[in-house]
Formats: sequence, structure tokens, C-alpha cells
Amino acid sequence: MTQRQQTAYPKLEAHFTYAILSTRYHPTENERQWAASISQPIARLGFLVQLKLVQRLGYFLSPSEAPSPIIEHIRKVADIHVKPTSKQWANYQRSGTRQRHITQIRQHHGIRRFTQHEHDWLRQIAETAAFTKEAVTDIVNVMLEELVHHRFELPGLSVLERQAQQSRHQVNDQLYTGITIKLNTAAKKQLDQLLSTQASSGTYSDWQRLKREPKKPTNKAIRSYLHHVKWLRALETQMPTLSLPTAKYRQFMLEARALDAKEMRDLRPNKRYALAVILIRSQHGQALDDVAELFIKLIGVLGIF
Repeated sequence: MTQRQQTAYPKLEAHFTYAILSTRYHPTENERQWAASISQPIARLGFLVQLKLVQRLGYFLSPSEAPSPIIEHIRKVADIHVKPTSKQWANYQRSGTRQRHITQIRQHHGIRRFTQHEHDWLRQIAETAAFTKEAVTDIVNVMLEELVHHRFELPGLSVLERQAQQSRHQVNDQLYTGITIKLNTAAKKQLDQLLSTQASSGTYSDWQRLKREPKKPTNKAIRSYLHHVKWLRALETQMPTLSLPTAKYRQFMLEARALDAKEMRDLRPNKRYALAVILIRSQHGQALDDVAELFIKLIGVLGIF
């Protein structure tokens, strides 16, 4: 799963200095006056702890989950002399008082509760982000930005991760299908042959040949590479044009380069064909650049200029 450190998802500090406690978790005079109407010390402390945590994090934690330095700082500032036991926190957690406090805090700060009704909206946000972003962390961060902008209480990070992964899978599948449906029968047959193992070697396939890099610019190497470029050109002309976001194109290309022929054959057809098309177009473009570079090197060797 995605690490919190890799996303903008709010988290508690690992260590609590006095400066952190006094600037981030210090109840103001108005907040202490607000809480003063709560007669029970444990409930008053629970109210203030949840208030400061949601202000910092954007989501509610029960007081029993709060680090002790935060609880102790708030307890002293609010002049609450009772130190709650685990049992007392558990009683507060189960009571209707805590839920009333949460409702009051939401209303006071204009925090909108994230419910099942908002999942469709969040899914649309994730799918839109997934068209231009490949990393789950990037999609999660877009969702976080929108949730904060619309003043929603943040759902759990695991909820956002699952939605990001589902949306990425759905969007990528749409992109694969969009490429594959443009292939005619002959082109698909050509791609199938590309991924088949040559009978002569038993292990080598044209898929590996596709990934060939140029060698030192000797006459023999140049002639061989030009023949390779001609072969690439014949393949490329049978492939559909591509219109992919840069992040997707790069990710799909890198994935295709990393897979061998057997791994490619094991993929679902729409993904297999799409990755093959992307790598062919990428390799053809790179090969043309390589030829230009070889030509420049050859001119230098011959001393023409």
C-alpha cells in the first residue's frame, strides 16, 4: 500500500517539541471558553483533544489514539487536573457525548462529513486524475486537494488508495482498448508473430530484436542498424497513431521494455497489443534519432567538416 510519507495525507508528527505543541495543538482562549460549558473533565478534555486533532489532520481521531504529549499539553493548558485512564477514555469513546462533540465541531468549522453519497463524486475526481497521472500517490494527492477544497472530512488513506488503484486500472484499460480497436487483423497477426519464439534459436524472439540498440559506428554496424531501422519502419507503418498523455506514454513504454516475450504473451490481449504498439512506435522514433547520431559521428570520423 501507499506510504503516508509519499502522499499529502496529513499525519501526526513523529516527535513533539514544545514549539510544535504550542503552535499546532494549543487550545485558544475562545476554544477553552467553548469547552468550559462541558462539566465533566474527561469529556471536556476529549472535546479539546478532538478539536485540535481535526484542525491539524482534517479527520477525527479518538482521544485514546492521540499521542500522550498532545493530551498532556492540552490538559495542562485547559487546567484539567484529572489524568484519564484507558477505561475512562473507553467510556467516553462509547458514549453519545463524543458523537455530540464531533457534530458540534463539524458544524462550528463547516466540516462536511464524507458519506457513501460522495463516493461517486470522488471516483470521478480519481478517474480524471488517472488520465494524466500514473502513480497512485499522485492520484491520491489530487483527491486530497479536492476534498480539502470542498471542506470534506478526510476518509481513511486506505479508502483513497483503493479508489486511486481502481480508477487507474479502469482508465488504463480504456486506453489499452482505445489502441487495440484500431488494429486490423493483419496488424494483430504481425504483433503475434513479433512475440513468438523463433524456431531457429528456441529462445530468441523479434520482441527482443525490437529492443536493439545501435553499436559503434563501423561500416558493418551501420549497415546492420539501417537494415534494423527499415524493419522497424515496416512494422511502424502498420500501427495506429497514438494520442496518450505524456505520463501514460512513458509508463507504458517502460513497462513494455521491461517485459520479455513470454511475459507479454501472458498479458490480457488488449494490454498486450497496446504495449506492443507503444514500444514499436517508441523504438522507431528512437531509432531515427540514433541514425542521425550515427551519421554525425561518421562524419566526424571521416573528417568531412
